[in-house]
Amino acid sequence: MRIPKAKKRPSGVWFIQLRLDGKSITVTAETEAKVQAKALAIKSGLEDARRPDPNKTLNQMIDAYIAARIKDLSPATVRGYRSIQRNRFREYINRPASKVDWQETVKVEKRQVSAKTVKNAWGLAKSVLAANGIKPDITLKSVKRTPTPWLTPEQIPVFLEAIRDRPCEPPALLGLCSLRRSEVFGLTWDDIDLAHNTITVHAATVMSEDSPTYKPTTKTESSARTVPIMIPRLTEILNAIKNKTGPVCTCFIGTPYRQINAACRSVGLPEVGAHGLRRSFASLGYHLGLSELQIMEIGGWSDFQTVHKFYLYLSEQDKADGANKIASFFSDC
Repeated sequence: MRIPKAKKRPSGVWFIQLRLDGKSITVTAETEAKVQAKALAIKSGLEDARRPDPNKTLNQMIDAYIAARIKDLSPATVRGYRSIQRNRFREYINRPASKVDWQETVKVEKRQVSAKTVKNAWGLAKSVLAANGIKPDITLKSVKRTPTPWLTPEQIPVFLEAIRDRPCEPPALLGLCSLRRSEVFGLTWDDIDLAHNTITVHAATVMSEDSPTYKPTTKTESSARTVPIMIPRLTEILNAIKNKTGPVCTCFIGTPYRQINAACRSVGLPEVGAHGLRRSFASLGYHLGLSELQIMEIGGWSDFQTVHKFYLYLSEQDKADGANKIASFFSDC
């Protein structure tokens, strides 16, 4: 192992200037032999740290990966990582990672869960393994994106009747006003202005590893916004609540998802969950002739492509109306 030549300062102290990972490190000692030994030990220790531990398991690697990035990861991201850690690669996660046939492991997972679930799980595993010097050549088939369920303009009135007076009604109506689930549960009564019929979105509550966690910021900068209360029933519910302190929605953060889907099943609607209502808002706005900019401003989106790709859907009636307009044009030719 090579190190720079030791030099002696006028003071009599010996030093070596090491360059490690782009950083300059000064090593000093009272003799040339000692400074050389010290520099070798530092450089050797760094290289040992880089060298993969042949007995380290994926489970241990994930723990270390999260710990090293905990300040930069959102609670929801950590929760997702922990879910993968608990539920995926169970037969192999506690075996020495360097000795695992990862292509075979991925095949095992494909027989148990959807291609999308495998892709997400392998995305984490690949990054974790690479951080430990292990880079298996794995082939995954592309995952075909299926549209997330949403409610058409014709289905929304049916849905509103199905959720009436259920505990999920307030968060569901807030979802139809464009709010994400995290934004719904980040609302306090200080954010509700019933005099002007508006909602100020500036915070979020997300699920961490084992409990809801309040964040004083929104998902993105553009997500912080003022949203008009566009549903009279929501205004009615908010006015009727007597205790206007603390969180607006006091049920557990997972309750709306389950109850919304139960209500949808009861009337034969697609199970849209909580986030499907945000998609329903965007598509309803498009159906009613709102500009894309208006939809983005109310919904807190900053990217036209995201709105187009994931949120704007045409109902069959809209498609039929469009076809009829074109047919009408040609009939006059």
